[in-house]
Amino acid sequence: EWSRKPASMLDANERLAILEHFFKIQHDNLVRPFPRYAALLGKRGPVAGLIPKPGLYLTNDVYYYDASADAQLPLGGQVSSGVDAEALVNIAQLTWVTDTVLGDARLAVGALLPYGDVDVTADASTPAGGGQTLAKSDSTTAVGDLAVAASLGWRRRVDEKFRAWSIYSSVFAPTGSWKEGRIANMGKNRWGLD
Repeated sequence: EWSRKPASMLDANERLAILEHFFKIQHDNLVRPFPRYAALLGKRGPVAGLIPKPGLYLTNDVYYYDASADAQLPLGGQVSSGVDAEALVNIAQLTWVTDTVLGDARLAVGALLPYGDVDVTADASTPAGGGQTLAKSDSTTAVGDLAVAASLGWRRRVDEKFRAWSIYSSVFAPTGSWKEGRIANMGKNRWGLD
């Protein structure tokens, strides 16, 4: 009945009921039998802790970021400053879900490598009447820092409820493009642990 109504005619309770009931699927029959569906489902959201069946998986995420900020900084009068940044970054990740089981957990290892384009413009100016304006722009298209990762994932079924959780850690190596004095860098020039 709800699907026959125009969206503008649905009240709030009907909209909530549609969101709750129209998009349900039976995971045991429609997701878990297909390793790639299970892997995609486990990447984000409510089943983010799910480690799929053993195998080799390649994921490729693309991120776009665009931001700007302006501020008045009280430094011996007022200084206007502004920053504009735009980035388009592709992150390829190769994951090997092993047959190794440690306790009740399955081991997965992987590596990721970002590649992207970053553009940054920054400026600062002192008040009018003898003030100066300083501006710098920078852009780069380069490889970011390589990261290697490992995770352990557990699964548990209690009656009709399925639960999955995992722990994850990654080490970032300072291998990406970085240059002192640049304001647009793909690398961080330091080791990192997540």
